[in-house]
Amino acid sequence: MAQYDIIFLKNNAVSGVSYTEFYLSKPPSNGYALTQKKDTGQICWEPALMAMGELEGSDDLNDCLQTGFYMLKGSKLQSAPKYTEGILVVWANPEVGVVFQTAYVIPGTAGLNTGMMFVRHITDAHNEWTEWSEVRLNAGISQSGENANSLLRVENVTGDYIIQADDHGKFIRWAYDRIGDKITLPLDSHTDVPIGTMVIFQHLNPNTIYSYFEGMYEVGGDEVIILSTGGRTQFKEELSVVTAVKTGPNEWALYGDLQ
Repeated sequence: MAQYDIIFLKNNAVSGVSYTEFYLSKPPSNGYALTQKKDTGQICWEPALMAMGELEGSDDLNDCLQTGFYMLKGSKLQSAPKYTEGILVVWANPEVGVVFQTAYVIPGTAGLNTGMMFVRHITDAHNEWTEWSEVRLNAGISQSGENANSLLRVENVTGDYIIQADDHGKFIRWAYDRIGDKITLPLDSHTDVPIGTMVIFQHLNPNTIYSYFEGMYEVGGDEVIILSTGGRTQFKEELSVVTAVKTGPNEWALYGDLQ
């Protein structure tokens, strides 16, 4: 699809002709939507999740580098996770040179009808994809009480919180009770959190000025790498929901209602 520069003209005159011109360059690639910056109201391009088509046959998932989602069909897809029937969601952040891929797939095993999720990413710095990490929800008890079912574990916490090794599959409703409280993403040397761990947080306080995520670090040693759009680590507003995913050694990805 062709992409063009856009020029906006605003008529400033009560009578006659007097105008100001605003020039907007074409988007950097496909998958961008025309919107406004939330702080200034200026018109701009932002990555937008939109239907990008179907992938099947010999299509290579490594080539999917533009924000949007794809329908996955067939068993011959290249660079795909364990199963290839489902949806691939891509989020590209040109500001920091990182592309996330999340594959929601359906196993082909008879009798196994629950979906699975796989995540991976690529950065300009490394220029190679990480391995697909399978994200599993802890098994709970279904309403019938007879079969295992994947259920989120809902938990209420207050104050400082450090993600624990067994937090995968939790929906944590978090409220700080003093200025400076935060959610900490741990170093591997501090807490051995498995890669692929996913924890969902909901912020319960109306004031979000001091509520944020922070990565651990060692003086003169390792530090946690946080991957998020625009480097954002703060909850946007009351009841905002943010998901944290362990994507590699000492590396976490954040996405959701961030500012």
